[in-house]
Amino acid sequence: EQNVSVTLQAPVPLDPQVEVMYTCIGNSSSNEVIITVTDPSITDVIYSLDGGPDQFETVFVDVAPGPHTITASYEGCVRTIDFEIDAIEPLELSLANEEFNLIEMSAVGGVPPYTYYVNGEYVGDDTTYRIQETGTYEVVVVDAKGCENRASIFVEFYDIEIPNFFTPDGDSNNDVWGPGNSEAYPSIKTRVYDRYGRV
Repeated sequence: EQNVSVTLQAPVPLDPQVEVMYTCIGNSSSNEVIITVTDPSITDVIYSLDGGPDQFETVFVDVAPGPHTITASYEGCVRTIDFEIDAIEPLELSLANEEFNLIEMSAVGGVPPYTYYVNGEYVGDDTTYRIQETGTYEVVVVDAKGCENRASIFVEFYDIEIPNFFTPDGDSNNDVWGPGNSEAYPSIKTRVYDRYGRV
């Protein structure tokens, strides 16, 4: 008989964790899958995504939407972890001018909430913008992950028009008096004064 003393190292705490980081390229969402292990001193861990090629890098880029499995191997110890990539549509922006002096902005895709800029002016999450002059307006929308898209629209400004006459003769032509283009000013109040300044 012979006795031999052997000192064994502590077992390796191989416990991989997955973090999905959603990033942006242009107006399209991208992602990075980052793997970490409990003990950062452990090196040479081999990773495989969905049974694909082995790699030592701890990051997988642009993983397709849907469920996935990452396998971590270290000196005969194998661990697997399941995760899922969300499907994120590209960020799209549409503009409309259906009301006087008003730009309506609508964003879809990306990751809400959205923020808007009109000609460089920050307007927050307000989806309407009231113009002050005729011109072409550039709108930029930015989603929660920093993706952005932009579009332009030409809008004509309609000012208040004050008629200087009316003909209340019942012929349905200029029978009533009122400021023109008042639809563009929902809070408008009209006061009429006589020549002595009385309302």
